[in-house]
Amino acid sequence: ETAFWKGWDDPDVVPGVEWSAETLDAMGLAPDHLFFPHSSPEFEPLVQRERVKLPPTTAVVALADAGPAYVVGDLASEA
Repeated sequence: ETAFWKGWDDPDVVPGVEWSAETLDAMGLAPDHLFFPHSSPEFEPLVQRERVKLPPTTAVVALADAGPAYVVGDLASEA
């Protein structure tokens, strides 16, 4: 889902794929987390605008092109 926020990606480039919540869910590797790839300060307003449309339990992890990112712990224990 976050991959489409910038409007850069054309979902029609992969023929025969129906882009839905199920196909965009990253195989459930990090439940309740969405990843925003290729993040930089210029996209902070976009992320803030779009994240309010998500369930309140969903964390958005911004991934800069500067190295790895890790999800540590779970959202329930941080509440």
